[in-house]
Amino acid sequence: MLMGIDKGRIKYLKLRYGHAMRIISNKTLIVFSAAYPTVAELFQVWRKFIESRQFESFVNIKTAFNPTDKVGYYYVFEADDNKY
Repeated sequence: MLMGIDKGRIKYLKLRYGHAMRIISNKTLIVFSAAYPTVAELFQVWRKFIESRQFESFVNIKTAFNPTDKVGYYYVFEADDNKY
């Protein structure tokens, strides 16, 4: 259990040095997409790409998604030229 969350129920992408990355909630992406339907497919393609890969470091993330920032323990991805 990690902060009350069963890791077996959430897809994690392990990063070297003990970092883990996960998409907070696909439901959140779906709800957001309902308000902004032009990005619905973009978010699902992005989610599937993230979930299907393991990134060894932040450099690997930046290689795949250049406009990504690391803020504290979080990775912030730019969506649709930073519109979202």
